[in-house]
Amino acid sequence: MNKTLYEQGIEKGIEIARREILREDLVERFGPLSPNAEERLQAMTLQEMKALRTALRQSQSLRDLGLDK
Repeated sequence: MNKTLYEQGIEKGIEIARREILREDLVERFGPLSPNAEERLQAMTLQEMKALRTALRQSQSLRDLGLDK
């Protein structure tokens, strides 16, 4: 089913909001993100962000999450 531009815009807005909330959670837990971590976060799909949010609870570092070297 084709989505209207309005529906696509709503989905994009939700994705942006989820990404920002996840970013805030990461910064709160690990401190400022490196440019590499920021880039990887920005490139994530919604499914990847959901998995990252789950993994965040058990991780000890950004490296554990695959966001930093």
